Amino acid sequence: MTERTFTYTWSDAKRLTVLHALGFMLVRLETDKTPPAVSQTVLEIIGELSRTTGQDSPGASPTGGAAAAHAVLAPPAPHDYFAANKKGDVPMTPPDGAELSNVKIVSAQQLRGKEYLTVIFQAGITLDGKARPAGKANCFDKGLWSAIKNRENQIASLWIMESGNYLNIVGVRA
Repeated sequence: MTERTFTYTWSDAKRLTVLHALGFMLVRLETDKTPPAVSQTVLEIIGELSRTTGQDSPGASPTGGAAAAHAVLAPPAPHDYFAANKKGDVPMTPPDGAELSNVKIVSAQQLRGKEYLTVIFQAGITLDGKARPAGKANCFDKGLWSAIKNRENQIASLWIMESGNYLNIVGVRA
């Protein structure tokens, strides 16, 4: 069988997208019972796509290989999303008195006729290491609801603030 050669001309964005997809493929191949020749071929392609002339993106390894794939697969830094204030402005920092707590969300439901999401969570821990007892908190900003509902039965990082006898969710770290 003769070996054929193919040449692709890609923008850097497309090259990085393919590199990212191959990184996901490599992780999957490492967990499945894949013949070593297949994994080796994917590693070689990752290595070729990681070596470029000129400027390259940060984190790409000049030697390629699995290190480059893992650099592409590194999770993004978490970002905090906060509830809009009464003026409709979305703050970039948590409100005074809010604590970041890592808790497991048991349920997140909008009760009939209510304009807020009721979130029941298990005991957790705050960012500064204090215990957060199990409880119930309300979230009034619909912009945060999907991030909370998507974490049902999972650990979530919620910005929780006391308001009188109630707890309110004023932000989410995602």
